[in-house]
Amino acid sequence: MISLILIISFILEGITSNLISLNSLFFPLFTLVTLATIYPLFNKNNNKFYLYSIFVGFIYDIVYTNAPFMNSFAFLITAYMIKLLYEYITVSKFNIILVNIIVIVFHQTVLYLLLCLFNYTTFNEVTLFTSLYSSIIINIIYGCVIF
Repeated sequence: MISLILIISFILEGITSNLISLNSLFFPLFTLVTLATIYPLFNKNNNKFYLYSIFVGFIYDIVYTNAPFMNSFAFLITAYMIKLLYEYITVSKFNIILVNIIVIVFHQTVLYLLLCLFNYTTFNEVTLFTSLYSSIIINIIYGCVIF
């Protein structure tokens, strides 16, 4: 069941990325939102969750970004953040929205800092904040639907 949900999210993210302009206010991160939403289904089996996260990040690298291991590392760090968040909250619709917002902001920031670290881009606060607010809207809606 978990694999099926991740596969559907992965494919849906690719479809919406092709349909929605990159300059719009909607930037899909459905795979990441799905990881944050389905964490309770792993029943505290963190190693399995980390393996799923690394694998999904690696496939994401190969299919969407062509930058091997960058998203694998970012997804692993984000998975650890998801685990930490779920230690302090209960599962409810409001908390899932809150977790998704925190995870999106955290993941986008980590990814942006990794890109700056490898001199792919220079640090610019405007670019970072634009990527943050453009990715939150559609992903919160998707998180509510998946929940």
